[in-house]
Formats: sequence, structure tokens, C-alpha cells
Amino acid sequence: MDSGSVVWHAFIDEGQITEPVVHNDSASSSKMNFQLEFSFQTIKCWVSYDDNSQLLMEEFGPSTSTFTWVDFGAVYEDLEQHLLTNLANYGSQKFKDDVVDAIIRHAHTIACTDDKRSLVINIRRFIVYYVDGTSLDSWLNDGPNMVPASMDAIISLPKKEMDYKDNGDEVENCMVCLEEIEAGLVVTTLPCSHIFHDFCISEWLKRSHYCPICRFEMPIPQ
Repeated sequence: MDSGSVVWHAFIDEGQITEPVVHNDSASSSKMNFQLEFSFQTIKCWVSYDDNSQLLMEEFGPSTSTFTWVDFGAVYEDLEQHLLTNLANYGSQKFKDDVVDAIIRHAHTIACTDDKRSLVINIRRFIVYYVDGTSLDSWLNDGPNMVPASMDAIISLPKKEMDYKDNGDEVENCMVCLEEIEAGLVVTTLPCSHIFHDFCISEWLKRSHYCPICRFEMPIPQ
């Protein structure tokens, strides 16, 4: 088994205000003040060399969160530097720059329509270990017992062909195989709204009834 490669992933959700709204004198601040939650988690993945990079197991580390208020009416350069400070320990510079750009665009998009003005920045560090054929049997024998989802629940999940907006903002990665979901491929959506390659999530749920991203629990065999 190798020493593990690292893949960073981030996605943005609209959250709930958990602290009193901060009131500033600036007119732009009163309209563009957002509460941000930065949620971080490390997920270890064990993948088989010998079975088309099939995911064998995931181990979820503890999730930690930090909160801050950000005025998105500020000058872009100042706003960028402030957000980068919150991401100092996460991923490459390009990853952090991309996340900051996505946060700013998302906040500006919903500022006029969303009274909640709260965003959750979910940052996941995937450490991927590849198991070769000689160690696969011992790994399976030593691995923890996992409870699969019921076959009825797997079959009933909605499927569709993946499509994107013209501006390309909806590019997704499948968090089972860690590959981009290309337009035209069949995807499956879990009740928690997370999207995966149809084959990947079907195989995953045959081993574990948890969503690979948020740990939403699917029904299990009775």
C-alpha cells in the first residue's frame, strides 16, 4: 500500500445564522455582511489497484468549524486577502485562490435575494491509499464491518444525465472516484442532494449506507 496521495475539495452551502448580525456604519456592509462557517474534515480513502480503482472504505475524521463575519461590499483585494487568511492551512495556493473566487461570486449572487446571508464553506482533504493485490485480502480481513444500504433504496434513487450551464459554473466531482462528472454521464442524486456517478455510488452503497460526503444515512436491509 502506498503512503497516500492528497486531494482537496471544497463546496459551498447556504447556512443558518448562528450569531447575532454585526451592524456596521457602512451602507454596503449592512447589505453585504455575511456570516461564513469554514468547515474542515479529513477523509481517508482506501482504493483497490486491481479493481478499476474501486473504493473499498472511507474513514471520516472529526469535523471542525470556525465562524467569521465578512463584508462583501469591501474592495476586492482586501476581501480576497481576508478570506485567504481563513484558508491559510488548506491546500495549494491555486486551490485557495479558486475557493476565494467561488465564495465572492456566490455571495454577490445571493446578496440581493437571500435574507439569511450565511454561507458554509465545506473543505475536505481526501487522503487516498491504494491497496495492491497482495495486501487486499489482509485489508479486507482486518477492515471494519460496514452496513450496506438496502437494495430497494439503491434502486429507487433518482438518475439523470449530467448537464451544465453554458458558463460552466456547475462542474462537479464524484467524491467516490474523485473524477470530474462530465456532461452526458448518468448521475445519481442522494436524498441529501449530493450527486455521484451512477455506477460509483451504487457500488459504494452496496458496502456502506452512508453518503460519502455528509454521512447521510440511507435505509439498511431489515
